[in-house]
Amino acid sequence: MNLPVSCFSTWPTLFSILVLILNSCDSQAADPAARQSSDDWIRGTPDNLELRIRGEILDVDGQPAQTPSFSVRLKENNSGQPVDISLEGHRFDVWLPLHRDEWHAVQFEAVSNDAQRRANVQLSRPALRETALNGQILALQPSTRSVTASIVHNNKPVANAVLKVETSLGAALQYEVDASGRVEIKLLPAEKIYSFTAWTSEPLFGGFQFSREPVRDESAAAQTIELFKCREQKFRVVDGQGNPCSNVEMFCRWPHRGLTLISSAALTLREWSRTKLEKLSFVGFPTGRMFTAT
Repeated sequence: MNLPVSCFSTWPTLFSILVLILNSCDSQAADPAARQSSDDWIRGTPDNLELRIRGEILDVDGQPAQTPSFSVRLKENNSGQPVDISLEGHRFDVWLPLHRDEWHAVQFEAVSNDAQRRANVQLSRPALRETALNGQILALQPSTRSVTASIVHNNKPVANAVLKVETSLGAALQYEVDASGRVEIKLLPAEKIYSFTAWTSEPLFGGFQFSREPVRDESAAAQTIELFKCREQKFRVVDGQGNPCSNVEMFCRWPHRGLTLISSAALTLREWSRTKLEKLSFVGFPTGRMFTAT
């Protein structure tokens, strides 16, 4: 059935169409217990519409995973916003905010209680209608490849730096390197590293993507990430009459050193006094710059 574009111009119409599609779906659930009636998996009005996803976390032998950890993130551009979840044993339950249009996919991640196995699944918004009915299975897998990452500054190891690793499965793994500036990254079968981003509290910042020049070998067992000093950028936030503003959120977006990753940094300003100037420093990671609002 071909629907005119005007059918999707308002949220009430879109809401009705979504319910109709989901009610007419008759596919069988991977786990019959996870299959739900429409009263169970959708709630709210067009202004606060939410979709429910239920599922299970299974270990490598197909049995329920014992006390796994579990998280869900909404993918917005190149960032991920956490979502509240419910986890009872190996079964999970999460409500996704369909009324928000800034996210394009959902990332599910489960990790075994000994951190030796994990599962990562990324679903686009169109795939959610079937998942809402059938449920989602997360099958834990052991790693089959490891990469040693070294963090350096001026050719010297940087201890206790934070390293973020983004992979082809949509995972955003975060580590703290050891005293020698190194950390071992364990990857799942067919999983590849897309990018590294590292930083410290000094602040130092660095990273790269394998899709950008200079060309690097993603399959190498060792990778080196060089950190650079951040420069300070000062901002003064005022209204149209030049008066200092209070309780304002400031968002900054930019590419850094050729990275296609665009990061956002949010800063809530305090009440600024015109007679007594105050300063608030904010290091926006992984952005590579330090802000001072005055």
